[in-house]
Amino acid sequence: KSAKEFYGDIPIMVTGHSMGGAMAAFCGLDLTVHLGCQNVSVMTFGQPRIGNAAFVSYYRERVPNTIRVTNRHDIVPHLPPYYQ
Repeated sequence: KSAKEFYGDIPIMVTGHSMGGAMAAFCGLDLTVHLGCQNVSVMTFGQPRIGNAAFVSYYRERVPNTIRVTNRHDIVPHLPPYYQ
């Protein structure tokens, strides 16, 4: 909050790997919802899935500039299992 007051509404990129990627996604959402930051980008690597379908819709509205990099041979991005 103090950084936003000092620097203004500058672009912010939040990044993380594996569990840190999940935390980065939550952090990006928190920055937009609770602090009102406008220019938030999130880039994660090997992030596990987070939330249900309703959460995903909400997240996409709030943090549209998100990139999630995965490797299909890595088990972590496929957890928890997704069933339709």
